[in-house]
Formats: sequence, C-alpha cells, structure tokens
Amino acid sequence: RRLVQGNGVKIDNVVVTDGSVSPIKEPAVENETTVNFEVALNLPGDFYEFTVDVVNRGEYDAKLGSLVETTGFTTEQEQYFEHTVTYQNNEPIQVNQLVKKDEFVRLKSKVEYKEDVEITQVPESAKTLKLDIKMNYDLDDGNGIIVDNNGVYDLYKIGNVICFDTECFYVISSDNNTVTLLSKYN
Repeated sequence: RRLVQGNGVKIDNVVVTDGSVSPIKEPAVENETTVNFEVALNLPGDFYEFTVDVVNRGEYDAKLGSLVETTGFTTEQEQYFEHTVTYQNNEPIQVNQLVKKDEFVRLKSKVEYKEDVEITQVPESAKTLKLDIKMNYDLDDGNGIIVDNNGVYDLYKIGNVICFDTECFYVISSDNNTVTLLSKYN
C-alpha cells in the first residue's frame, strides 16, 4: 500500500554543500516527497550538491517503493553532465530500503560537470539544468531492508537538526516523552 501525502514520510532539511555553484533555483520541496532545483554549470569540475533528510514521522515503518530522477538532460548534455542520488555515505539507494518510524535517512544529490571533458568540447554557453527527485514510499510489509547509512539515524538524537517548513531547530535533549529544541536561527 502506497503511503499518501501527510502519512508521515517527507523530505526535509535541505543543506547545500560548500563549494557548490550558485543555483538558478534553490532546491525546493514539493508535495513532501519531491525536490526540484535548477542550476547552470559552466566548466568541467563545477558541481552543485545538497543533502536532504527523508523523515518518517508517521505511525509505521516505510520502505522505498521507487525513486524517480528527472534530469531533463538532452543527449548532448549527457556527454558533459552527471546527476547522482545516493545516501550521504555514497551508498546506492535501492527499492525496499526502510525509513523506520521516528527515524530518518540522509540523501545526497549531486549534479556535476564531468571533469574528463576536454576544454575544446565545452559548449560556448552554460545550459540551465532542471532536475527533480521524487521518492515514493510504501508501508513496510516486514520485507524492508535496513539502510546502511552509517547507521539509521534516530530523529531525536541530540545535535540533529529538525525542520518544520522553514523553521529549523537543534535537538538539545530527548527522553521517552519529551524532546527539547533550540531554534537554529536565533
């Protein structure tokens, strides 16, 4: 059974990696499980990378049903650009991997201008790349696979960042009944 919006699994906490080029459009979360962004890469070695948390605040464990990457690359652009979506530790994402109730996994999206492209092959002007990442989650039927993402993260672990829309908070204490948060942007 597919989890519908509002059932607890959502993408949150978008963090852009230092050294990334300036985007045309910052990563934006749409419909809770889709991220889209636009970027222009000019030279070999340019990249744009960010991490996102897939958070399960629902009542049940969930497993990945499908990951849909829409790059919009033309055949010509595929010669120059590459887009990858992995877990933060560069492990590949696979169908049936779990996001347990009250936990999250961190994903990394990276679009890069391939470094092995000869400077004489570089197009005269940069092309705008529009990219989407959509994740569809299903209720776990007991066959879900634990994600090896340097350990599955406890959502309420001290030091984690939790975001509600545009407001982000640090977890400063947590017990079985209470979580204390500190505003990230005081």
